[in-house]
Amino acid sequence: MNDPLLSKIRLKALEEIVKAARETVHRHRRRFLQRGLRPCPQNCKGASTLGREVVGCTYCGSPSAGTCLREGKFVPLFSKDELAKQFADQLRNPEILLREYRDVTVFLWVLGAFDKQQVNEEVVAGMEKHETKKAGK
Repeated sequence: MNDPLLSKIRLKALEEIVKAARETVHRHRRRFLQRGLRPCPQNCKGASTLGREVVGCTYCGSPSAGTCLREGKFVPLFSKDELAKQFADQLRNPEILLREYRDVTVFLWVLGAFDKQQVNEEVVAGMEKHETKKAGK
């Protein structure tokens, strides 16, 4: 194949790709947990609903789905561990990956872990392990 674009491409080392993938998964997990634990009626067990829509909170008296009036009365729908499990389940669901986490899907595809709408469990589990930088190193 004589594609002129191929001569201009420099591939990253596999270690760099895996590191970037782990950082991306860690960022998505952190944001997922923050959204799920944010004090607001949408995340509270005291949420008042009208059909499937949250319209306020009986615990704090908020008339809005997005504002908690008394954060001390906030009771999250899910614990941090439950939310982390939900996020892990989402990483293993090809439909959710394609819809919500396209950047993670691309990393999985590049690493050969996302072919034919299948997710390689071993690669996803490895990407979930975020290596933190140690102080002084």
